[in-house]
Amino acid sequence: MVYQKTKGNPFFTTQFLKALHEEGWIQFQPELGYWQCDLASVRQLALTDGVVEFMALQLQKLPVETQEVLKLAACIGNQFDLKKAKAATAYETASKYFTAGLAALPENGWEHHYNLTLALYTEAAEIEYLTAHFEQAEQLSEIVLQHAQDLLQKVKMYEIKIYFYIAQNQMLAAIDICLQVLEFLSEPLFKEPPWS
Repeated sequence: MVYQKTKGNPFFTTQFLKALHEEGWIQFQPELGYWQCDLASVRQLALTDGVVEFMALQLQKLPVETQEVLKLAACIGNQFDLKKAKAATAYETASKYFTAGLAALPENGWEHHYNLTLALYTEAAEIEYLTAHFEQAEQLSEIVLQHAQDLLQKVKMYEIKIYFYIAQNQMLAAIDICLQVLEFLSEPLFKEPPWS
């Protein structure tokens, strides 16, 4: 029956058996030392014969956030891996923690807790960019740029801004930020050659 449903595909076989186990249709009997299955009941299940249909049903059982990440992964293609899917979920959680951290800061955080406030705002801006919350990332980055006391701290924020402009396919905005940073660092890059 497994071969009939999976056509011998090793990946599909594993997923099929795993689904049967998760649904309680097959169970390991430790006292007997083997797996047990009521084949008659399993055959009566409305199980699909198609690999794609079966996997689609399995994907629908995943949390909505994971399904959304997998939709994006399908668009990205073979450059996507499981570590990115896990990281995306972690970014959403991190975003919630940074938001809570920012809310807990006192009003005078920039004056009395500068390093902590700078770190929270910088990390929060980066996480918002990584979760494609570009408006929030922009707002947080502007706050950091207004309060950062050191040019190198500002450069880190400009770097994040460059990445989130690139992620939004706003290449000219990203280039403009690069030019601004080079000018701040006294290394201007001219749009036109100086000898023209």
